[in-house]
Amino acid sequence: MKNSKPVAQSFDYLLVLGFETTCIENGQIQPVKEIIEFSVIAISTDGWRETAAFHKYIKPTINPTLTTFCTSLTRIEQETVNNGKKLFGVLKDFDSWLEENQIKQTNFTFVTYSDWDLKFVLSDECRAKKIKIPEYFTKWIDLKKAYAEHTGEFPEGGLGEMLVRCNLTFEGRLRRGINNTRNVCRVVETLYKSGYKFRSTLRSVVKDARTPTGERTYWSADGTDF
Repeated sequence: MKNSKPVAQSFDYLLVLGFETTCIENGQIQPVKEIIEFSVIAISTDGWRETAAFHKYIKPTINPTLTTFCTSLTRIEQETVNNGKKLFGVLKDFDSWLEENQIKQTNFTFVTYSDWDLKFVLSDECRAKKIKIPEYFTKWIDLKKAYAEHTGEFPEGGLGEMLVRCNLTFEGRLRRGINNTRNVCRVVETLYKSGYKFRSTLRSVVKDARTPTGERTYWSADGTDF
C-alpha cells in the first residue's frame, strides 16, 4: 500500500453497497437471483465520516422460499424476508432515504466490492420483474479494480484477502450483508488514507424490460409492485 496523504475527492459521497441474494447449493438459482438483503453506508468525503446507513431485508417473489443452503450461508431466516417489503418498495424507500439525507442532489457514486451487485444482480432482477432502475445505479466504483489501480496488485481472493492486504481483520459476523458492507468501508478508508482518488470504474447501460429500444433506464414511480 502506498504511503501517502489523503487527497481531495471528486465525489461528495461514496455509498458503499452490498447485497445478499437467494441461492442454491449447486449451480445458479433460476431464473434470476433475488436480493434479500440491501445494505448501503454513506461516507461523506468532507472530513471522511459515515453520515447515514440504509439496511433492509427484501421479500423474494420468484422463489419466495429460501433454501436451507441460503439460510445457512447468509444467516437470513425465512420469517425475516417474509416480513420485508418487495424489491420495488425497497427501491422507493432507498430513493426517499437519499432525499432525506440530502445525498440525491450531490455528486455521489456507489462503491461495491466487485461489479457483480450492480452490473448483474440488480439489473437482472429488475429486468425480470419489469422494474425501472434509477439512473444513479448505472455507475459505480469496483473496489477490486480501484485497489489494483492503486497498489498494482489485483486481489484474487475474497474480501478477507483484501482486508489482510490492508493489515485489517474482519469485524463482525461473517456472511452478514451489513457486516460485509462495513468491512468494505474499512478498505475504502484505507485506500483514501493512502492517497487514492476514487473515480468511477464502471458504467452499465441497463436494458429496461419496458423499453424495447434498450435505452438507459431511469426511476419511475409508476412501476409495478413486484
